[in-house]
Amino acid sequence: MLESTEPHNPPTRTAWKGWVAVFLVLGALVWFASLVNLPYYAFAPGPIKQVDPLIRVEGADRFDSSGTFYMLTITREEVSLFGYLVAGLDAGVDLVPVEAVRPPEVSQDEQRRIDLGQMEDAKAVAAAVALDRLGYEVGMVGEGVAVRSVEDGPARGILDPFDVITAIDGEPVMVVDDLLAALGRRSPGDTVRLQVERDGTVLELVAVLGPPLEAGGRPLLGIAVATHKLRFDLPVDVGIESEAIAGPSGGLMFTLGIMDALNAEDLTHGREIAGTGEIRFDGSVGPIGGARQKVLSAKAAGADLVLVPDENLAEAEAAADDEIEVVAVSTIDEALDYLSTLS
Repeated sequence: MLESTEPHNPPTRTAWKGWVAVFLVLGALVWFASLVNLPYYAFAPGPIKQVDPLIRVEGADRFDSSGTFYMLTITREEVSLFGYLVAGLDAGVDLVPVEAVRPPEVSQDEQRRIDLGQMEDAKAVAAAVALDRLGYEVGMVGEGVAVRSVEDGPARGILDPFDVITAIDGEPVMVVDDLLAALGRRSPGDTVRLQVERDGTVLELVAVLGPPLEAGGRPLLGIAVATHKLRFDLPVDVGIESEAIAGPSGGLMFTLGIMDALNAEDLTHGREIAGTGEIRFDGSVGPIGGARQKVLSAKAAGADLVLVPDENLAEAEAAADDEIEVVAVSTIDEALDYLSTLS
């Protein structure tokens, strides 16, 4: 056996100090990078949720299915400089400018409140649409029209997010359709008086209506709205446990899950069906964010297919990469028609 006769020279104290200094500098840089926020959100694949266990039904028979409906989610977080660099190394993460998620005047906490409100609306609308399609009589009530965001337009500087419009020119406004109908009876350039509740105070505000988006359309206030405290008069007690999930994109799958639970016909036909999409009271399916991440989640979970809104088809197909079937729908009826072809 050969042995070295060279003397062993342990690291000097000076060398150790050098390494400690390097580690301290690197740690300080990482710490600093974690404190510097950038104007981006990181969109990443989120949990995939079975819909059936989230649904509670009372007052009607409930039926089992041989397959499963899944709701797809994403995680969405504002990123620091360090988070930005890490996200850039993950092929499943997209970095999205903050302004694409929330208006500049809306804080992250306020946006969270808006998103949670959208989820409550989505659950209510899903139950109403499902029961309506099953032949039940459904009534809709609200307590005004909540302002979700204010765009560049007539309402800028007059209305604020979270304002609740309760009347226009003295005419009660209880649901979004009331506001749209009232605007439809007016012309661009008309001055309107708005009764608004803001932080517990009733205000009388004045705005001048702007031109419509297209010829013959309604004049605009330039706001995004939703019915405040939307609820439906339902003949069947339907509840949905959304946990901490926010936003409107679970609406389509909630609707299908409720219909499946109350329908003797198995809508899944034994398939593992994932999906995403906002549901509207007229049954139309609206676009959502994070389609790419949601398809990645569906693939990872081994779903047979994924339902997406028409507007998100291109993004979803690119993420699917021929590894999962993508089906685009624009209405709940199109989704039901497609499901009826499964066997």
